[in-house]
Amino acid sequence: MDPVIQFLVFWILVPAIYLAILAFDVLLIIKSRSLQQIWRNIGGVVIGILITVIVIMLNQTFGTILTEKIGNTYETAWTSAVIFGIIGFIVLLAIDFLLRRGIASFVIMFTVLGVLLSGYFLLTLSEIRTTTALATIGFLIGVILYFIIFPTRIFNAISGKE
Repeated sequence: MDPVIQFLVFWILVPAIYLAILAFDVLLIIKSRSLQQIWRNIGGVVIGILITVIVIMLNQTFGTILTEKIGNTYETAWTSAVIFGIIGFIVLLAIDFLLRRGIASFVIMFTVLGVLLSGYFLLTLSEIRTTTALATIGFLIGVILYFIIFPTRIFNAISGKE
């Protein structure tokens, strides 16, 4: 892959997607309706960070198993992009469901965990960097597809209109 494209994808586009996901988490915390909900959402952030630390420590202690199971082949990379596109759409359905029930802390926990682990593996495992980047971009495509199909559902759930 061309070094300029690698730089743009790995160090600008994918981190921008991570920042957008974390900005969504901050929005969820700010839009909380009560102090108790704010603390529950902050607890979701802390749990996401702690689970990430556990996975990183296990990875450092026992070595990575991802490079043995996931290659950096054409088929693996595109398959992961398609799978994560579907996951992105399903995750937005779950977020919509959880937000309508006032359980935003789980959304925050899973998004923080996903962003931190994906970022960690993007930085440390050059063998699967392309697969990780394509999975992140595929996730974004699934999220955008959700907003195309259901343009106001998440915004209404955050603002409390439904």
